[in-house]
Amino acid sequence: MKITKRQLRRIIKEEKARLIKERAGHPLEGVAASAGSIAKGIASGKLSQQGAAQRLEAEVVKALYDFIRQEKELGGL
Repeated sequence: MKITKRQLRRIIKEEKARLIKERAGHPLEGVAASAGSIAKGIASGKLSQQGAAQRLEAEVVKALYDFIRQEKELGGL
């Protein structure tokens, strides 16, 4: 079975759209979950405010870099 260039382009476009739709979650969803554990750490006295800020910043930076990397892999950026 032969596939034309037009058909191949359409298939690629559909698969790319499907992949994007599957991972449509917000890039900071994981950070929100971490924020909850950070807040509990502050409340229990196990984590200082400065430590919490540093940990939260690290989580946000990691999430955004992961999001950018995924977008580049899919050709979105």
